[in-house]
Amino acid sequence: NASRIVDSASRAADAPAEGTASVATAIDFYGANRVAEHPDVLAFVLPAGQSVFTPDAIGILRDPPNAELAQRFVDFVMSPQGQAMLALAPGSEDGPICKLLGRLPIRRDVYAAYAATLPEWVNNPYEGGAGMTLDMEMRDVRHAVLGPLVRAAAIDNYDGMRAARQRLIDTGFDPQRLAEFNRLPDDVLTLDQIRQVGQILREDEKRANEILAGWREFFRRKYALVAQ
Repeated sequence: NASRIVDSASRAADAPAEGTASVATAIDFYGANRVAEHPDVLAFVLPAGQSVFTPDAIGILRDPPNAELAQRFVDFVMSPQGQAMLALAPGSEDGPICKLLGRLPIRRDVYAAYAATLPEWVNNPYEGGAGMTLDMEMRDVRHAVLGPLVRAAAIDNYDGMRAARQRLIDTGFDPQRLAEFNRLPDDVLTLDQIRQVGQILREDEKRANEILAGWREFFRRKYALVAQ
């Protein structure tokens, strides 16, 4: 539903502030900083149970020129004060001096110690129900299929998809048309089918090309039917 497609995650986070999209998906750093720049019109939300929290690594190069200073820096970053600085507003006690860093602390004790001063966008990932369970086996199975399927649906048939989408809007999202618009190819309706297709895409180039061609034709016909 955006008016254009941008080429970077940071530009995607700009869309709500520019008025080119009402909602954009962004990592915490970009989202929090855009809210800090436009606090009156934007909000950043981390949906509980639907957000992935991934830590950033820190380390020291082997044989650094000043090992003691390097260790002191790592110690500070991992301290309660250093971790709180990642999320606190600029100018606040223990916060950064001039610019929001916009990252979530990794230390559990920081969320309790700074509960009264952490910005509203900060969600405690250690609270019950805040995490998300990722099925790695399911992820690996779907990964091989999702990219080519999205390409067939939204890139190779981009014009047809837009025409079908516009027709849905013009008809008030007619239920029959909407059901057809959301329909998937018959070979990816179950996990077993997705697993089988994914294996073919990885191991059999000839059959993989046949599947991809079939998907492109499926979406072409489907969008044309919806757009009538």
